[in-house]
Amino acid sequence: DDADNEESLTSTATDEVAAGAPTDPAGSPRNLTYTATYTAVTLSWDDPADDSITGYQILRRNRQDAGDHLGVLVDDTGRARQTYTDKDLEPRAEHEYQVKARNEHGLSLASNSVSVDVPADPDATRETAIDLGDITGFTSLHGTSGSVNNRSDQQDYYKFRVSESRIIYVKLGHLDVDAGLYLEDPQGKKLKIRDSSWTSERWFETPVERGTYFILVKAAEDGDNSYTLRYQVKNQTDDYARWTNTNGSVAFNGSSTGSIDFTGDRDWFATDLTAGQTYVFMHQGSPTDHGTLTDTAITGIFDPDGQPIRWTSDDDSGVGTNAKVVFTPTETGSYYIEASAHKRIDWDGPSVGPGAQGTYTVFLSEYTSDDSDDYSNFTDTTGAIEVGSSVQAEIETVGDQSYLFAVTSDFETSDQRQLAHGKIYGIYDDDGNAVSDPVDQQWEMRWEFRPSNSGKYFVSIGGDELFNSWGETTGIYQLTVTEEED
Repeated sequence: DDADNEESLTSTATDEVAAGAPTDPAGSPRNLTYTATYTAVTLSWDDPADDSITGYQILRRNRQDAGDHLGVLVDDTGRARQTYTDKDLEPRAEHEYQVKARNEHGLSLASNSVSVDVPADPDATRETAIDLGDITGFTSLHGTSGSVNNRSDQQDYYKFRVSESRIIYVKLGHLDVDAGLYLEDPQGKKLKIRDSSWTSERWFETPVERGTYFILVKAAEDGDNSYTLRYQVKNQTDDYARWTNTNGSVAFNGSSTGSIDFTGDRDWFATDLTAGQTYVFMHQGSPTDHGTLTDTAITGIFDPDGQPIRWTSDDDSGVGTNAKVVFTPTETGSYYIEASAHKRIDWDGPSVGPGAQGTYTVFLSEYTSDDSDDYSNFTDTTGAIEVGSSVQAEIETVGDQSYLFAVTSDFETSDQRQLAHGKIYGIYDDDGNAVSDPVDQQWEMRWEFRPSNSGKYFVSIGGDELFNSWGETTGIYQLTVTEEED
């Protein structure tokens, strides 16, 4: 009996030592609570009063996820503080949280669970936009600041009003990660888009009519992104409207003068054209002594309903930095040419460089080929090439373009001056209708084209207007056509 009692006492003592040994898991957190905003959920809990705790495991489940299991959000906070902030939130999500304590021997039992409804971003829609008020008189820079993170705070809307026609300048600056800048009308139509740049800034300057508008700042990649938003207006005076109600017009074999009065100004000229006849529009400034505008642009030709016609814009196809467009309408009626200036961006402010404002002359005439050019820029070209062969040609002047029958093009070497910066301006069918978009300049250009029908096609080749000031957009090039296997 004494032996049995001794064994029993020994066993009990051993169990008591084991229960209080430092090999036990940590004490369980209790009384888990939270505070929430649309960008963060902060969890707090009572101290388990356990000196062995080295950190906490945070568990989370989206309430819409299947099953009851909470996934590990953070395996180890690495500290014994009884708080944690979760910033990796889905917008308007429903989350459930639990916490476990951790020591060197393992994890405790889970705390109580809390369910969190993440509030909506208060400025994420046009209806809840931050109101900047009437900015008609804001002729000096005004500013505000904000942040987006591509998660719970994906975008910020700002609303403003102008009581008269104005030019508005908006600049998004000090970006830590990528974000886009947009101008919208009340229906959500994007009037200006600035979603790519080589800098940490986005900006636009554009005329607006009386009314209400919205500025949208939208995250483009993950990460906390604080920003500054600056804005101001200018008074607007304009000679011609930018719509079908314009009082500008240009007659066949005639001309009209105008002026680019402010950055973003675009003037419309109405004209009557006959289906099947080929016309040439020329927008000329200082290079030909027809105005003070140093770099003209034709932003496009528009149909009788004011809708843009594809592939009718140009920058430097005329003499020097003048613009020229050759156009054959498919229907008889009234058309509109949009005259503007080629922008040279000043990244430090709302202005643009020399040539962005000034006077000009618009000409309209019947298209005729240029006898001084080796190959014309239309379907009457004498240039031709068979598949499996090459031909050498030349861009004689800045703005010259050549029409050749081709499928692929390489700008290669020659004993004469080489065309350093070439561009394929488009591929056209036998009627002169564009069947491809332009191909941007590359050091060696290759263009793969799969025709929808057998027949003759044309490729328009010229110097890339972006490099005109470098003097490298004229010279000899070689065109090669090969058949590629699928």
